[in-house]
Amino acid sequence: MSNNLHNEIKALIGNKPALVFSKESLDSFLLKNFANSLKYLGNNSIEIQGSSKFEFKVLSISIDPTQLEADTTALQTVIDKTGDRVYLGIVPSITAVLEIHYAGDQSKAFSRINYEVSNFKSYFDTDENVLLLNNFEFDVRSEVTPLPNKDDVLIETGITDNDLLRIEGVLAYVIPNSVIKSAFSSITKIKLSELFNGVEMSGKLSLDYLPNSSALLIIPESMTLKGNTGCPLELGSNVPKIESNRVTDGWEFVSNHNAIILSRVYDINPFAGIYFPKTILDLKFSKLYPSMSYFDSGGGFLNWEIKASALLKLLNLSIDIVNLGLNLKLEFGFFGEVAAYADVCHEQEEVASIKFKNNPQTDASRVELFYGFDYLESGKVIVSPQLIDVTIGKVTPTVSAVSRYAHMFGGDAAVVGYLIDIIIGKVLAHNIPIEINHFIRNQMNLNSFTLMNFQSLERFSTLKKFNSATFSGDVDSILVGIVSRG
Repeated sequence: MSNNLHNEIKALIGNKPALVFSKESLDSFLLKNFANSLKYLGNNSIEIQGSSKFEFKVLSISIDPTQLEADTTALQTVIDKTGDRVYLGIVPSITAVLEIHYAGDQSKAFSRINYEVSNFKSYFDTDENVLLLNNFEFDVRSEVTPLPNKDDVLIETGITDNDLLRIEGVLAYVIPNSVIKSAFSSITKIKLSELFNGVEMSGKLSLDYLPNSSALLIIPESMTLKGNTGCPLELGSNVPKIESNRVTDGWEFVSNHNAIILSRVYDINPFAGIYFPKTILDLKFSKLYPSMSYFDSGGGFLNWEIKASALLKLLNLSIDIVNLGLNLKLEFGFFGEVAAYADVCHEQEEVASIKFKNNPQTDASRVELFYGFDYLESGKVIVSPQLIDVTIGKVTPTVSAVSRYAHMFGGDAAVVGYLIDIIIGKVLAHNIPIEINHFIRNQMNLNSFTLMNFQSLERFSTLKKFNSATFSGDVDSILVGIVSRG
């Protein structure tokens, strides 16, 4: 089914693909490190680099670090644009007070500095397939307030007014910029091609945002789905045993498959995801499918050769909004030929040939597959196939030719009967069902691959570990993602 995030994306970009980072992920990228920085400060005295006489401690800050670590909504982030630049802003302003004291003795304090950080903006940018998160703008207002007993402490510690003024200036006007940038730099860049490794993007990456969902969109000029990377999948239990039965005018096939679709995704907003218009799915799954080829030969009563082929083509791809995945209906034509040869005067002469096939109009062979999106351990979302149904149409033989040499082997009827009942019958009863089984397995494996790998960003998820795939869509597009679901 389609949720609000999917609907908002579709309304904004329609038939374009996009990578999506939710408000949850953006808040985490920006605020996780800030929360850890606040926890570190606590009531500890912090050394001032280049000065052995002074230390400082944080007396107060308007954000509770414990609360911020558990709930990033303690600070509100707002996504917006300035011109064509998308940024993440922070409200309200952040205030803090620190106290400068004599090194090793917090009771000997000289002065306090009040800070107010406002108009904070973190601008997003891209460089090839990299999302940059390190472009910060903000205003800092600092005010130094001497403590009533400052002069007494200066005399007691032997520190001059000039030494104190120098340290106050550094803490009030020099250090804040670098400290704030460091505190908010949870992550400075994201390599998109490593996270969304199931897609290939080309051209310029454009940025946009969703005002209602507060999500960031990264929109490439073009996107294609990759195929299988070569890693084998264990699909044997999902491909049925196929058997053939001899009937009057050919062979019929039956399978022992009873499909139950197992959908393991959730229709909820993802931490991050990919928005696919159906045109990209059609392009991926409508590409030419490899054919099945079979060859065998032997001797005995006659020397013989048999060839068989099958070629898949896509009939229909639809988005399954009930089971949350993709339905593929494929058709394959099955055909072959057997020929018998005899050694006549040291030359191989054809005795007879018989063609066999199923009629695509009346006995079409079809395969129906369901492609789901499953979470795999280590932060991966994979495209995973399930076989729904396989139907193999009746195969009928047709005699192509019988030569004058047939009388050497008992006549036309004997040769034709041998080729149909013994050679074709044996191959269709045993070899071809196995080959079709492998054929279907290979097609499933061909379009099975890792779509996303977010292991490197698990520390930013709610539970510090991803555990579910997400899916939302309608008949025109889908949004697939990954989430940490508690």
